[in-house]
Amino acid sequence: MPKVIEPIMLELRDGPRPMVFDMAAAISAQRALNKLRGYDPPKSIFAIIDAEMKSIEEFSIDLDFLTVLIWASLLDGEPDLTIEKTQKQIINLGEAIKQVVTMLRTNFLGAQGDNIAEDINATEKKKKKPKANGHLDARHSQEFT
Repeated sequence: MPKVIEPIMLELRDGPRPMVFDMAAAISAQRALNKLRGYDPPKSIFAIIDAEMKSIEEFSIDLDFLTVLIWASLLDGEPDLTIEKTQKQIINLGEAIKQVVTMLRTNFLGAQGDNIAEDINATEKKKKKPKANGHLDARHSQEFT
């Protein structure tokens, strides 16, 4: 039986809202972050989340990431919501960070498998590594890690 995504509540300026980070939210967030950050070529949402989760552990989260994930997770209930309106709704930054991390761990990474971001990033890195005679070239082994 598929796992049902449970909403994570976030207190915003005009009251509590349920955040759900499902496939539609992930696609919206991926498109918005690639556009905002000017990634060329575009990055997968998995790679972006993986990098940002490491930043959170170092207390160095990018606020565009936080805002876009909140925005994308609210779109299902509020399709006309904009990123700019979302920024104005966030009143408690610490709580927003905590709830976004919870949302990612339960709705996204938890629903897909706890290590999916790591697995996909490892696969993407392997594809980029140069090979010599079917084996990794030792000169390049640190280049993409």
